[in-house]
Amino acid sequence: MVTPRVLARTLLSAALLSLGIAGLSEAKTQKKTPAPSRPTASARTWTPTAQQISAAGRVTRMALSYRGVRYRYGGASRRGTDCSGLMLQVFAKEGLRLPHNARAQFRLGKPISMAGLQPGDLVFFNLHRKLGHVGLYIGEGRFVHASTPRTGVRIDSIVSGTYRRSFAGARRLIATPKAPANSEPLPASVEPLLQQESSTLDAAVTTEAKE
Repeated sequence: MVTPRVLARTLLSAALLSLGIAGLSEAKTQKKTPAPSRPTASARTWTPTAQQISAAGRVTRMALSYRGVRYRYGGASRRGTDCSGLMLQVFAKEGLRLPHNARAQFRLGKPISMAGLQPGDLVFFNLHRKLGHVGLYIGEGRFVHASTPRTGVRIDSIVSGTYRRSFAGARRLIATPKAPANSEPLPASVEPLLQQESSTLDAAVTTEAKE
């Protein structure tokens, strides 16, 4: 005969066993379900800095401001400059220290095809079958460079004539701002900056070309 005390102990043991199994099951379920991960930087709203937006434009306008400066071999100032000296000066304003040599500058940055050129890219040319000249692409198939002692710093076409035939390659030293593939659209406050930068640069290039 089962006494009330024995029955009570049996029911208590069964209850405790049931609670233990339920707790174990819950723990296993929680272990299988991973906690939600924190969003990565690329998944958050991406906003380019003012420096990223304007650096290529500043470099291009700086190079255009040297138009008319006389050519001087070994020079790197507004009193006279050679091709690599001009690049040295305009990129120094962005904190980039370039070597004073076209071939050494060709070893820097990211290689860019002619089809992929953007304002602010360095463009290189062969002289007497050897790489020996550099300029800065300003858009619309043109570039600014310290040309010769007779012409000084000037604008020329890269898509036809001598410079098209002697084109040796291009390098990008200032990265173009691009949003990660899975980022959200640019905030509305940033779009006007991009448009203003593009319009200002186009106007500067057009004015210089007409003079």
